[in-house]
Amino acid sequence: KNKNLQGIQGALGQVIEIPSKFEKSIEASLGAYMQNIITNDESNAKFAINYLKKNNLGRVTFLPMNIIKSNKIDTRNIKVGTSFIGIASDLIKFDDKYRNIIENILGRTIIIDNIDNAIKFAKENNHKFKVVTLDGEILNPGGSLTGGSLKTSTNILSRKRLISDFEEKIQNIKVENEENLKN
Repeated sequence: KNKNLQGIQGALGQVIEIPSKFEKSIEASLGAYMQNIITNDESNAKFAINYLKKNNLGRVTFLPMNIIKSNKIDTRNIKVGTSFIGIASDLIKFDDKYRNIIENILGRTIIIDNIDNAIKFAKENNHKFKVVTLDGEILNPGGSLTGGSLKTSTNILSRKRLISDFEEKIQNIKVENEENLKN
């Protein structure tokens, strides 16, 4: 929001669009990355960091577009016994200029239907990849598991979709009202 800061693209969560069926899995996959700020380059990030420091405004992780490279899984390296839905970065929409950042963060994450298949898939691939279920359970590389209930009321991605849905409904109601007033 500060006009003195240049080269700020926005928070990662703002530049992606997720189909509703993948909201839980993608939000779980992103975790704290959702709030990371995309910048054009490292000098923009450095300037923003100095601004935060000078004004005692906290810490932020910046993702400079000129430095971060794609780290997407080569699907030939996946041992397929248990089927999976896809690689997280392939299941969302975003402007192509963010491809390296999105593939760096979500390009090594496999989305799968449920925890039983996730466990099988992880074993088949020697726990090499991050595997996330549609309900948001995470099997991390190396073997640790994360899960439990997710508070959907605080789900940033679903709120973004709901706002868009409500804006569309409001627009449709306005059009309908104008047509009724004409008649």
